[in-house]
Amino acid sequence: MVAGPLLGGLLGRVVTRRATGLRFDGYTLQVLVAARLSLGPGQTTAVFVVCGVVMVLLSLPLVLAAVGVLAFGTALVIPNLSSSVPTMSGGRFATALRLKSSASCLGQFLGPLVGGSMLAWRAKSP
Repeated sequence: MVAGPLLGGLLGRVVTRRATGLRFDGYTLQVLVAARLSLGPGQTTAVFVVCGVVMVLLSLPLVLAAVGVLAFGTALVIPNLSSSVPTMSGGRFATALRLKSSASCLGQFLGPLVGGSMLAWRAKSP
């Protein structure tokens, strides 16, 4: 396994290089680590596995909080929307329910499609 000082030195170098504006893609960084620190394939793999696990553990609370907020919002909106269909349908409950269901399904399909397209179109936008 990778020793603590070795891993700390590697992370320090990566953070320093990142802060100074030099960027590495995954393959270049792997070659750099292997060359500079004289690590074998197993040790290089262990370094990247540890870095990946640390990043996941640090971002997990943020992801869980975001999912919680979305679930809470959905729990508020969906029942209220479903309960307003019979009162606003004007006696055409079945038609209104079908339209609500169709719009919901269309939104679930088109939302990620349009969002992904916009992200691909302007990847550097905030």
